[in-house]
Amino acid sequence: KKRNRKISVREFQEEDGIEKIVRKRGLGEEYKRQAQTYKFDTRKIIFELIETEELSSLDHLVDIISAYQNMGFHTAIDDFGAGYSRYNIMIASPPDLLKLDMALVRNVHQEPNKQAVVAGIITMMSQLGGRIVAEGVET
Repeated sequence: KKRNRKISVREFQEEDGIEKIVRKRGLGEEYKRQAQTYKFDTRKIIFELIETEELSSLDHLVDIISAYQNMGFHTAIDDFGAGYSRYNIMIASPPDLLKLDMALVRNVHQEPNKQAVVAGIITMMSQLGGRIVAEGVET
């Protein structure tokens, strides 16, 4: 089973975001230490970027994502297609996982435009080496 920790763009954008999230709060190191203690694979821990806020510093965010990935964690973008689609992040530091927003997935079988967009996202993630999760398919 995978464990997720959602982190908002606001948390990432704070001036000391990397220091605060990764070091001061010690989330990355603490999760890594706990995973090692309990022999839990760090690749089963996912830090998710919530996509509902505007991003002001791409470089800052890329540094944080890279820090988590360098510690062996996976990263994800949540609710992709629901607001501020992060194509710039996809180019600079692709996540391991992309979670398609349920509004994009809902009725995709009946809407050719949605099918085209989803097909493009699938191709993009395939070429970037990531995976996709379709949210809301169970409802």
